[in-house]
Amino acid sequence: MTFKTQPHRYTIDLAPTSRAHCRGCRKLIEKGGLRLVIHAFVKPNRRTMLARHLNLECVGPAIAADVMRARGVGNGAVHVSGRVEPKVVARVWTQMEAHSSLGRA
Repeated sequence: MTFKTQPHRYTIDLAPTSRAHCRGCRKLIEKGGLRLVIHAFVKPNRRTMLARHLNLECVGPAIAADVMRARGVGNGAVHVSGRVEPKVVARVWTQMEAHSSLGRA
């Protein structure tokens, strides 16, 4: 049986607890810290959540490029939590755009 894969979805928010480890540096993401959550498709009706610190060391150029592509697609592919200040969001988009250009092939 074959199935159609689905694109990842992304969330930018503040960590509600300090239990998650960053998939980039493997350190704990502190409570209230800015993070990128990747909602990865695994198989039909199955997704997993992968968290990363929202900085350029933990979010590589390839992931930044994927996030920027998903942001352009719309349809809720990138969700930004209302708890994140608008000026922080603007700075994140600027950094992601610059960083994503390194990951484009």
